[in-house]
Amino acid sequence: MRFLWLFILLITGLAQGETIPSTEVPGRAISDWYIINGTSFPGADNQPEACAQYRDNSGYGAAWDTNQGRCINAFMNTIWLQPAVKCQNGSIAVPIVSIFCPADYTCPDTSWTLSPDKRSCSRTCPVAPLTPITDPIAQQFERGENPVIEDKLTDSMKTALACLRREVTAAKGTLTVTSAWRPQLYQDHLREIFTKNIALQKIANPACADIKKAIKQEFRHHGLQGRVAINSPHTAGKAFDATWSVKDIDGLANKCGLYRPFPIDDRVHFIAK
Repeated sequence: MRFLWLFILLITGLAQGETIPSTEVPGRAISDWYIINGTSFPGADNQPEACAQYRDNSGYGAAWDTNQGRCINAFMNTIWLQPAVKCQNGSIAVPIVSIFCPADYTCPDTSWTLSPDKRSCSRTCPVAPLTPITDPIAQQFERGENPVIEDKLTDSMKTALACLRREVTAAKGTLTVTSAWRPQLYQDHLREIFTKNIALQKIANPACADIKKAIKQEFRHHGLQGRVAINSPHTAGKAFDATWSVKDIDGLANKCGLYRPFPIDDRVHFIAK
């Protein structure tokens, strides 16, 4: 459950959005209404239809007197009808001289949300930008100044890596270590790139365009090929990543007490057996 909350916070963070002015459109009537003694009846296209919908507090209705052209109740009293229209924005306009619907405001498309005062439109990307790196050592890793630090590997991992290098060389191949020890804050950065890249693949919101571009650049910059763990053995000096030019890397690694736990999802990752 703790990891679930970490994931939610990682994805949401401080969402980034944009705001633009809304577009004013002329008021437009979309249906006729009639107001009877203060009560409105929607969809009444004419006075007889509106009269037929009338009910007083006791539930008595009214009828249209075709001879006198008026709406009367059971006591032959006139029920006054007031023509009106329902406007596009949901309001009801009652004419004084002529029926007038107020102007309405719209947004470019459904990805935008109209503000309560209808004067602006906004849309927000549910994925926040990447968290800035503030740790000096993690910043060195980010700049590529110290991409591979082997001296902070555990003694047993150093021995196993030296063994693997000998085995690969004996097999007429090459082994290039691309990552060894790394600080936890840098690991957090890689995890954030990996997680947000997956989340953004499922989001078509235009507000995410800049964030998606930035995270894709980071993903390519770091050459991420598989999943990135929250707590990696890299930060404990118990793992390294490498590329190789021999066919049976797993057989050679086995001789040195190493194996690849994720040969498909994270094929470059080696840890001790």
